Amino acid sequence: MWISYIKGYVNIAARINKELSPNATDGTGGVMSSIFDMSPVIYGPLTPDGKVVVTPENTNPTFGRLNRSGYVKGTDYNLSTNIGLEFDLKFITPGLKTSGNIIYFNNTTSQNKGNTDYERWTRDLTNTNELLFYQYGTTEKEPLLFSKSTQSSIRSQYDWNIDYNRSFNRHKLGVNLFLSQQYYNANKIQGVQPVLRMTYGGRLSYGYDNLIFADFTAGYQGSEQFSKGNRYGFFPSGSLAFVATNLDALKNNRVLSYLKFHTSYGLVGNDNFGDDRFLYRDYLASAASNGGINYLSKPIDIIRLGNPNLTWEKSKIFNVGVDFSLFNQLSVGVEYYNDRRTSILVDDNITPLLNGLSSDYLSKINLSEIHNSGVDLSLGYFKQINKDFSLGLSSNFAFNKNEIIEIGELPKADDYAYKYRQTGYRIGQTWGYEIDYSNGNGYFNSQEEIDKSGLTYVGKSPRPGDFIYIDQNSDNIIDEKDIVPIGESTIPQIAWGAELFLKWRSWDVSVLFQGLGKFGGFNNGIGYYETYNNGTFFEHHLKAWTSERYANGEVILAPALTKQGSSSQKNNNYYYQNKGFARLKNVEIGYTMKDKAFMKKMHINQLRFYISGMNLLTWDHMKTNDIDVEGGKVSNFPTSQYWTVGLNLNF
Repeated sequence: MWISYIKGYVNIAARINKELSPNATDGTGGVMSSIFDMSPVIYGPLTPDGKVVVTPENTNPTFGRLNRSGYVKGTDYNLSTNIGLEFDLKFITPGLKTSGNIIYFNNTTSQNKGNTDYERWTRDLTNTNELLFYQYGTTEKEPLLFSKSTQSSIRSQYDWNIDYNRSFNRHKLGVNLFLSQQYYNANKIQGVQPVLRMTYGGRLSYGYDNLIFADFTAGYQGSEQFSKGNRYGFFPSGSLAFVATNLDALKNNRVLSYLKFHTSYGLVGNDNFGDDRFLYRDYLASAASNGGINYLSKPIDIIRLGNPNLTWEKSKIFNVGVDFSLFNQLSVGVEYYNDRRTSILVDDNITPLLNGLSSDYLSKINLSEIHNSGVDLSLGYFKQINKDFSLGLSSNFAFNKNEIIEIGELPKADDYAYKYRQTGYRIGQTWGYEIDYSNGNGYFNSQEEIDKSGLTYVGKSPRPGDFIYIDQNSDNIIDEKDIVPIGESTIPQIAWGAELFLKWRSWDVSVLFQGLGKFGGFNNGIGYYETYNNGTFFEHHLKAWTSERYANGEVILAPALTKQGSSSQKNNNYYYQNKGFARLKNVEIGYTMKDKAFMKKMHINQLRFYISGMNLLTWDHMKTNDIDVEGGKVSNFPTSQYWTVGLNLNF
């Protein structure tokens, strides 16, 4: 009879994916960039006898990358397994259970590469009357060189739980004790040291009459990222909720359908430092022949000093919110959160140099502190107008603000306009030169105006048609000391989405809008700097500054053009771009067959036709239509628009 108290399960899934692609080592981004790197007026892509045409500015063009560089044949193997057992211990006391499970995941990637190089030829432009080419460089056509590589990653997790859940009249009690161990090896075949984590913890939950809900969780977590004395951290959290509409006075209220208040507070630890491992230990490596500890068989250098005092990054997270519903149709959720992150790992830029060591030799330290706060809003509406027509709306809005309180940044010298570039600012704050528009257009319009300004530019000297920068520290020198915060952060402060649903008889329509706001960044490179690739011009360059255009009072949209570079090609408020946008993300129209006789005859339970479109319209502030707002550069793969026609059948 004891077998009736045991439940078990085994889930196994496997997948094999094969892919054949050109040996373009820098991937899709490199291919896209190469498309724009090659001038459209250059002869090519092949000579009449089939050799690849290049230019001195682009020696690895798109055709060569895709057709003459070899291939990559890859195979991806994935295996996942989940095995679990559950023991019902109600014979000891009702509501008592224990369970355990093992999760295993293996990913193995095998690649066969055929690497080769090819002859490169460029056109002889000294004789434009004939189509002549000469070989560029010394590279000859090479045979394929084959190579094979295999990488594997393994993840496993072991969990054990004891659960106790009981109800006593109006009271509900829940207790959970758990043990979890995680194992991860990112590259087992190469023998990289695996990542180990362990957590001991428990959860206590209490509910009273579906009115009050309280929850307390505590975890004692361990990680191999820290030295023995710092490996474990205690991270508690708690939450409280009150459902006011379950009060007798508010039950069955026709206006206020639902009202809930909730709050929580918790401490969270982080030990995931990316590729950085074992920072508490000294990192030694073979040195050059002229250095190191020479009494060893091979000279050894200290690459990085360890920091045995490293500990967990910590986040203290608080939130409070309210959810309510009116007339069983309109639902609203409002939540405020505050996240105070401390002990964040940063480079040690404060400790003075020791024994001639540079800061590169010093380990990271737990120093940085960042504050995040924001508001999340949600709005939902559903209305059944009549038996044939209904509509609904689902939307969300999120606003976030962050500030770097401490990051270990040393102050700049007194002659800097701003002594800090991170401390006190948002993460990703953009910095650049501020253009002086006091003369009406922000450009030096004559050599006389340049001379009269008395300004000296570090680097490229200004020419007529170049930007006038504000001398922020009044030293008559334009250099990095004059850099100021420009615009917003590169991280959006606002994110929102809204989806509208309509249904009329057998027809249904859904429309999804999404958007981001209050963020930006600098535009540079191809598409903005005409000097790229020895002269690449776009639409706004057609109205660049010239003495004639200035004298005629014409519209000027860009500084004076040059192939040699200029003082204008710096991060400044001209090249700063507001990258907020709104997008019609998806539209779908569907028709569901409701002819029961036809459906029964065809042995079909459900039949639905639909057509949908993705990324249909975008509203943004971009200064040129040549660049996608999300891609940010001409050479980045743009956001694609596509349509789908489909049929859903259920037999």
